[in-house]
Amino acid sequence: MESLPAVLYGSVMYLLVHYVMQGTPAENLTKLWIAIKRAYDALGTKNRYSSMKLTMLSTKGGIKLRGTAAEVRAIGAALHVVWQQFGNLRLELHRKIELCLRLSVRMEDILDKHPEEFVLPGVRVSPQK
Repeated sequence: MESLPAVLYGSVMYLLVHYVMQGTPAENLTKLWIAIKRAYDALGTKNRYSSMKLTMLSTKGGIKLRGTAAEVRAIGAALHVVWQQFGNLRLELHRKIELCLRLSVRMEDILDKHPEEFVLPGVRVSPQK
């Protein structure tokens, strides 16, 4: 089973370096990585990638960000900041991607605040019959 954040974040990064940013994918990845590191610093991100290569954005099965679960999970907030920098928020598709990133980061925040919960607070679980 694929990790939704790995597919989402890998897809956004792939879109940025191959289609949104000006330059070659390698040049764009270098610019993107610099922006992500700055966002990591500004956000105080703990579980950071130490480097980024184009091969980390895809697998034989498709587009997916490679890395540990903690690295993938932690890049979301930084990627949201970077998308706002490089994306064109006048375009509806880019606004939808921004919303998706924002809500993904929000969901991670909610889960972080309730590590002891089996389900999200306020969700009723029906007893098994």
